[in-house]
Amino acid sequence: MAYLFVAAESADAAGTLTRIGCVGPFGLARSDQADESEVLFLVVDGPTDDEVYRFAAAPTFQIEFQVTDQPQVLAAGDQRLRLQQVAQPSIYSSPSVILFVADADDPAPDIVYALDVSRTVVGDALGEYRPVDDGEAPDQAMATAAEQVGLNADLTIAGRDYVLVDIYTPIGTTRNGFMTLFGPSTGSPEVVFGRDLRETGLFVFGAEPADPIP
Repeated sequence: MAYLFVAAESADAAGTLTRIGCVGPFGLARSDQADESEVLFLVVDGPTDDEVYRFAAAPTFQIEFQVTDQPQVLAAGDQRLRLQQVAQPSIYSSPSVILFVADADDPAPDIVYALDVSRTVVGDALGEYRPVDDGEAPDQAMATAAEQVGLNADLTIAGRDYVLVDIYTPIGTTRNGFMTLFGPSTGSPEVVFGRDLRETGLFVFGAEPADPIP
């Protein structure tokens, strides 16, 4: 089972908690208000234990087909996602934000993905950026959303301007636990991005049929 952080809340609102294990410095607990297959809590042992952290179960994708350690097809329920591309890290990446492009040698990529790794090594949010004409401002709603997840609303790479057009956040994992999957927060995703710390690239899976990558 994979669980994603939902919110911090008061211990009273979480119901009666029963400790079932530990995760690093945190206690792991279930509540009498929900089944542990749906909700778990992390608690801090000690005098400041009036706040707990709610985690909700997330979907997991089964790897149906894999070649040379690279998953080719993921499946969850009736949905199947095929590997479309493995984006490579750009030389313009920073310690807190990794930029991914289709071709690391391309000085002017058409799409740039920015993964914020300032708080966790896997990443908390992934932004998709597209090139714009000089002086074109980012969409205000997208700029507000970017600020909330710690991404820039625009980028300038080698003199070319880009603006943020979409944001993806963790939606689940593969069942082997190695790959964290990023997608839209609502609806059935047409595109899912995979981040595996054992690999340098960013895996791009699409719902539409595609020829397998060699």
